[in-house]
Amino acid sequence: MRGKQLHFFFKVFDIGIGAALVFGNDFIAAAVVADGIAKGDVNVKGERFI
Repeated sequence: MRGKQLHFFFKVFDIGIGAALVFGNDFIAAAVVADGIAKGDVNVKGERFI
């Protein structure tokens, strides 16, 4: 019985780590897309050198 409880604990831990990795990648991808959109919406007025 104790072996099954220990196995269950490690399975829960393993699933939690996997979920953190999956959601972590999604948040990074969303941040990269948002950063790209923000950079594309910038107007820069500079001085010209002739």
